Amino acid sequence: MRTAVTVLGTCLLLAACAATPDQAAKDTLLLDYEDFGPQAMAHELLGMQWWQWENSGSPNPNDRYAIKVVAYKDLTRAEVEQRFPVVPDKLQDYRYVPYEEAMRYLDRHIADDVIADVTARLTRTREALLATLGGSTQK
Repeated sequence: MRTAVTVLGTCLLLAACAATPDQAAKDTLLLDYEDFGPQAMAHELLGMQWWQWENSGSPNPNDRYAIKVVAYKDLTRAEVEQRFPVVPDKLQDYRYVPYEEAMRYLDRHIADDVIADVTARLTRTREALLATLGGSTQK
């Protein structure tokens, strides 16, 4: 009986620890749009900071959009889009950026060092990418 309880407990623990899209393994990192700087900078990499299914943003500059950025490595874009789908009805908006492209973008803008606070945030984003996705590329 004790063995059955231990096995059941282990199975429940493993199920609870299973990866969700927000906790995906070492092949993706979920970030905020703002982690790549203000829209004036980041739009070249991520597009404009409004829902991608809309033609334009709100006229109110205080409106915010909960746009997430999925940096990925060792996956195809199709695999990432399947794992992190855009769902307008749920206001679920993702932008997809390959690891190498994100790193080139961050390195360039960190080197520019135009605004200290922005550079600091970009540096933290770069460190998070290296910590999570750094290493060899398979695909």
